[in-house]
Amino acid sequence: MSAVNFINLLLKVGITIGKGNKLELDEDALKKANISTLKSLLMGACVIILTQSRTRINRGL
Repeated sequence: MSAVNFINLLLKVGITIGKGNKLELDEDALKKANISTLKSLLMGACVIILTQSRTRINRGL
C-alpha cells in the first residue's frame, strides 16, 4: 500500500493530522465509514509496522 493510498484511507474514516502533528478523529465520519475501508486501513497499518520492524532488524537497530 502506498503512502498516498494510506493517507486517503485515513481521510475517508475521519482521521486527520492537526496542530502539533497530532492525530484528530472525526467521530461522525468514523461511524459512517465503510467496514471494508476500516479493514484496509488496519491491514495497511500492520504492513507498514511489520515492514519498518523488519528493516530495523536487518539493519541491527
